[in-house]
Amino acid sequence: MFYYEAFVYQHNCNWSSLYGLFLLLLKTIKILPLICTFIHACVCVINTALQCESVRKIQSDRIDLSTRMRDMEQKLQHERQDHRDLIPKLKVKACLYAFVYLALCQEELRKEKREREKMEQDNDATISDLLHKLDNMETHYEKVLHDTLDSLSSQLSVARQRWEDNSTALHQNYKGLLSEFGLNALDI
Repeated sequence: MFYYEAFVYQHNCNWSSLYGLFLLLLKTIKILPLICTFIHACVCVINTALQCESVRKIQSDRIDLSTRMRDMEQKLQHERQDHRDLIPKLKVKACLYAFVYLALCQEELRKEKREREKMEQDNDATISDLLHKLDNMETHYEKVLHDTLDSLSSQLSVARQRWEDNSTALHQNYKGLLSEFGLNALDI
């Protein structure tokens, strides 16, 4: 037997008066998991988008680097063919260019890592804030649910007392009518 059926049975209330209240409670209870799911999905989408963007940027930079390196190697080969006597100088120059370019790329990579770490910290702070808000909402909905159930219980108690008083008055009235006709209510 469900909780509300036991409650109705125990307090002698009718089903139609409780139906509206239970629908309201069910709607309130159903919306909390939906809010939790929505917030969790938003956080996952934000994290995935940020990670994908960082990976795309790094891959793009790597492709650019390899393209530039390939171009530099091709230039070097052309220079070798054209100027055999300049090969040692060009090798040194290409190495210097590569070294400088590598240093620039490493600095850019460090900068990207710092930005990604900062973004992750910001995301973690946002997630923490959202979880805190979610906990507050859950606490609020629990309080609303308890208050509503307490209110319902007190209203049912008042209604039950009224029904019992009306029932007693009706029984006394019918008992008096039966005695007017010479009938005993206990014999019926």
